Amino acid sequence: MATPLLNAIPGAIDLCGKLTLPEAAACIQRCAIYIGNDSGLMHLAAASGTPTIGLCGTTIDRAEEMAPAGKRVAWALADGPSMEALSVNDAYAACVRLLEMPALSPA
Repeated sequence: MATPLLNAIPGAIDLCGKLTLPEAAACIQRCAIYIGNDSGLMHLAAASGTPTIGLCGTTIDRAEEMAPAGKRVAWALADGPSMEALSVNDAYAACVRLLEMPALSPA
């Protein structure tokens, strides 16, 4: 499923299924931003301090439970129970919110 995206990004590297969890965390920490669906890797990105956008297809009553937790996170919630209900505009708005957050000082 990722092949079209990998082909569209010059120099992209496919690491799917090739890393241990600590290796994946190390790679994610090097990212300028992580954008992903509600998954373990999204929560790992948020917890590691990587600026993270969570894309969530859930109902509003569970949104706070599902959202990423971290210092620089934002999330886009689908207007319905599935990811198909998540608009590009809502995902873009989450990116803008994240980019407008003040930069954090290194610890």
